[in-house]
Amino acid sequence: MSSSFSSEEAVDKASTSTRDAYQSEEDATSSPPAEFSDSIDQSRELGEGTSSNLVGKSSIKAMIIDQSIISEEERQSNIEFFVGRGLKTPERYMKIRNYILNAWLKSQPKFVSKTSVRPGLKDCGDVNAIGRVHLYLESIGAINIGKDSVKKEKRPVKRKSLDETTKKSNINVKRKGKLEDGDYRRGRGIKVLNDNGEWENLNGSKENSVEPAGVLSARSNKNGGRINYNEDALAYDMVGSYDPFRLVPPHHYTSRNPAPFRVSVSMNVMLLMDFHAHLAHTEIIGLLGGHYFPDREIMEVIYVYPCKSSSTGFQCEMDPASEVAAREVFAEKGLEFVGWYHSHPTFDPQPSIRDIENQTQYQEMWRREDGVEPFIGVIVTPYDIEHDSNVSRFQFWMSGTNYDLSGQFRTPYSCQHSFLQNENLQEETFSQMASLVEEYHNYDQRVNMSETYRKDEEVSRLDKLIESLSSHINVSSNAAETFISQVRELMSADFRPNKNEETSKLDATKELILS
Repeated sequence: MSSSFSSEEAVDKASTSTRDAYQSEEDATSSPPAEFSDSIDQSRELGEGTSSNLVGKSSIKAMIIDQSIISEEERQSNIEFFVGRGLKTPERYMKIRNYILNAWLKSQPKFVSKTSVRPGLKDCGDVNAIGRVHLYLESIGAINIGKDSVKKEKRPVKRKSLDETTKKSNINVKRKGKLEDGDYRRGRGIKVLNDNGEWENLNGSKENSVEPAGVLSARSNKNGGRINYNEDALAYDMVGSYDPFRLVPPHHYTSRNPAPFRVSVSMNVMLLMDFHAHLAHTEIIGLLGGHYFPDREIMEVIYVYPCKSSSTGFQCEMDPASEVAAREVFAEKGLEFVGWYHSHPTFDPQPSIRDIENQTQYQEMWRREDGVEPFIGVIVTPYDIEHDSNVSRFQFWMSGTNYDLSGQFRTPYSCQHSFLQNENLQEETFSQMASLVEEYHNYDQRVNMSETYRKDEEVSRLDKLIESLSSHINVSSNAAETFISQVRELMSADFRPNKNEETSKLDATKELILS
C-alpha cells in the first residue's frame, strides 16, 4: 500500500509503440473488425438461422470451418497470430480456434462464452487474445448461432435499500482492504467528489454529476478536505487530513503538458518485475537500472535489482543493504539508477501519498541542471481477481512539477512506455528468478502456486503467472516456449517450503486436533 526506500533510430521507432496503445489493442474486443463484413455477407457454408446474441444486427448464416487448415481470410482477420509475435503463432491460433469450435459442437444450442473455454486453453495467451478469436468465430457464424441457441442469463443482482445499508457498522471490510475506524485504506467502491462536480472512483473513472441517492451534497469540510462516498456503507471519510496510505490516481500527460521524456523498457525487466510480484501476498520492492539520453529525451530501463524488504499489511520498507548492493551492481554494469518498483498485490496500481513522497524525494535527488528529473516509479498488481485478464497490471509513473490542491504532495502522472526491440531472453534473468525462488520459498507470506486463482475456475496461480509472463515475451516461439517451460519447472520443483517446515506444520495441526 505504501512502499519506501532510504536515503538511436531503432529506439525511436520502438518508442512509438506505447504501452497505452498496446493495452488498447489487447482490450479491443467490443466490435468485430471491418474485414468480417465480407465473410458475414458471403457465409459460404451450411446451415440457417440467426445468432440470438446479435439481435438487431444483420442475419448471420451458420458456417462450418475445416479444422485442418487456416484460410487466408482467417489470417487477415486474426493477424496478431501470423506476424511472429512471441507465443502468438499460427499453431496457437489453430489450437484456440479448434477448441472453441469443438466446445460449441458439444454444447449447442447452449452458448459458448469466452469464460467457459478459458480453463481448457491454459498457456494459450492472455484472455483478451482468446476473446478476439471467440468474437471472430461468433461474428462469421461459426459458433453461437441458430434460432434455438440459448444464452445464459446473468443472475439479477438484488440491490439493498438505503435503510438496509445504513444499518451497517462504520467499520466494514472492503473487497480490497479494510476500513479501520472510518478510514478507507483501499478498494473500489469509494468515490470522491472532485472539483468539477463529478463523482470519481479511486481508480480514476468518473460517474455523472448526479450525486448518489441519500447522500448529502458536501464538497468540502471547513478544513478544505473532500468527502469520500462509499457506495456499500454510505459512510464518509474526510481526507483533508494527512493519510499516507491514500491512493492517488495519476494524471495523464497531454500535448499541452507533455512528458519530460519517453520511457523504453526491456522485456527482461518486465519479466523479472512481474515474476517478483507474484511470489508474495505482501508487497515487494526493487530498483531499476538503465540510461537517460537527454539529446533524445528518452530513458531506457534495462536492468532490475530485486531488493530484500520488510513488509507489513500497509507498507514495505527496503533493506538499506540492498540499496547499497544495487548501486554497486549498477556501477559494475555501467548503468544509472533510473527508478524503483513495488507491488500492490491485490489492489489498484496507483501510488499512495507515501509512494509519491518517496518518488519526489528521489526525483529531486537526481534532478539535472536543465530541471529534468530522470527517475520513474513502477507499480505492479498481480492478483486483482476483478481484472478480467490474467496479465498483471502495470503503472509507470512519476511526480509532476505541480502540487495537488491540498498542497500536500506533487501530483503523480502516468508515463507511457514502449518496449526495446530485437532483444533476447537473458540467462541472467532466469538466474535472478531462481534466486528469488530460493529467497521466498520458505517465506510465511509466499503465494501457494497450486491454489486456484479465481473461484469456480480451474486456472491455478502458477497458470496465471505463466500467462502473465508470456505476455511480455517477444522472441521466436521456440525460445519463448523453452523459457516458459523452464520457469514452470522451476516453480513446480523449487517454490515450496522445505520438508522440515512442512513436517512441523503438519505436527502442529495434529497436536491442535488432538487437544
